[in-house]
Amino acid sequence: MPRPGLLTFALRAADLGTVRRAAEASGLSVDNPIAMSRTRPDGVKLAWSVLYPRDPTLGEAVPFVIDWGNSPHPSGTTPSGCRLHSFAALQPDPEPLRRVYGALGVPVDVKRAPTPGFFAVLDTPRGEVVLGS
Repeated sequence: MPRPGLLTFALRAADLGTVRRAAEASGLSVDNPIAMSRTRPDGVKLAWSVLYPRDPTLGEAVPFVIDWGNSPHPSGTTPSGCRLHSFAALQPDPEPLRRVYGALGVPVDVKRAPTPGFFAVLDTPRGEVVLGS
């Protein structure tokens, strides 16, 4: 990467089959779910499945989807103090991405911008942090 930035984002879902059907109905191609796992340093095994809806035009603006199954969500053991204040996707032509997000139930605003990307604002103990693409 030439510089740090937001590349994509993930959605949490409890039923990848429902997400897959919605993605395919909206015209996205979808790979089969991929099972993944890791063991934390404290010995707890996390296991999850990931689904990758794809669109050749929208690229990384389409989020991947994670089903954590019976594993504890990693946010339960991460340090607290930060909160997502706002998040938006940026697109030169926002309507196609808005349609995809609507079909998938993605609660993310899509704003018109000269180049595709993302814009996030975090509230942190040290003040506001702005992240972009």
